[in-house]
Amino acid sequence: MKLKKIFLVIMGLNQSKALTYILPILETMKIYKLYVIRDSPLLLNDERIININPPKRFRKNPLIKSIYKLFLLIVLNFRYKFDLIYAVHMFPHGLVGWFISKLFKIKYVFNLIAYDAELRYWGNTFTFITKRVLLDADYLMIEGFFDQDQINSKNKLLSFFKQLNIDFHKLLPGYTAVFPEKFFPIKKEIKWDIITITRLNQIKRIDLFIEIVQNLLDNIDINCAIIGDGPLLKKLKKQVENKGLKNKICFLGRIPNNKLNQFYNSAKIFLLTSENEGLPATLVEAMLTKTCPITTDVGAIPNLIKDGYNGFLYSINNLKNAEKIIIKCLKNNNLRKTIGNNGRKRALEVSAWNRISTWNRIIQSI
Repeated sequence: MKLKKIFLVIMGLNQSKALTYILPILETMKIYKLYVIRDSPLLLNDERIININPPKRFRKNPLIKSIYKLFLLIVLNFRYKFDLIYAVHMFPHGLVGWFISKLFKIKYVFNLIAYDAELRYWGNTFTFITKRVLLDADYLMIEGFFDQDQINSKNKLLSFFKQLNIDFHKLLPGYTAVFPEKFFPIKKEIKWDIITITRLNQIKRIDLFIEIVQNLLDNIDINCAIIGDGPLLKKLKKQVENKGLKNKICFLGRIPNNKLNQFYNSAKIFLLTSENEGLPATLVEAMLTKTCPITTDVGAIPNLIKDGYNGFLYSINNLKNAEKIIIKCLKNNNLRKTIGNNGRKRALEVSAWNRISTWNRIIQSI
């Protein structure tokens, strides 16, 4: 069966991540045309892709950009008969996709990528609209939700869905935003004991990464690296300098995606200190390279990591536990190897290509 069209609303995603959402749809081989609205054209040589983008002069203003995209959506829906609208992330495109689907009575699939944090993005102001989007969507794809067995787990997001009386049959795995062929173990000299790869903003709590490293140095000599850029870069560099850690924590800046694999492979441990997450792509990438992951137990991470089997979990309120785990892993090469092997197996099970089966189910239903 071939659909006439699918309308995708994908805003705020870079090229590489956007492809992890689009390529699995195309791989179903059941799509005739795929209209993609985002800030800039999707760089993909496929005749089925139709790029719809706001003019460059509008792209710097979030409000004008969103209004323009909404206008485009309305015009295009009058012109064409779409089979489905697909929106990724709640604000603003999830709301826009929901509005258009109601206005034109079109099937609607919403993809939640930042887990429960995404639903609280603007506080209680938009809670009633958020609930409406979730209730009205024909399907909810949730990154970090892998199977129906997780419905019975103690999970904040799924508890929220239960409170809304959402039909759990419309909850579908969103899997991860990582293509596994890009991340794999290689033989490389180990340069770093601990690395983290993340955007340097408040929610990632890199200040805690620095605190953990400082405490570890009382017991063990280590070298660490922070990869990434963001608004807190200068502040974090100052924190490292003030604590006398410049020789122990290196800021490597933003590394191109095609070079990240070698950095994962040059480290023993991948450490996450986030206070909130959906399912971070960097965690999955680290697992694919067999780098030992140690991470806070937030968002959808406990759905991926089985503590002590394919990684380690700790509470952000218990950094001492994280430090004990790190020391144990640094001193036990066999433990790290076992965790790494199990981690790669798990990461392969939930890669972006697994979205193909999810989309086959959606397409079959319409």
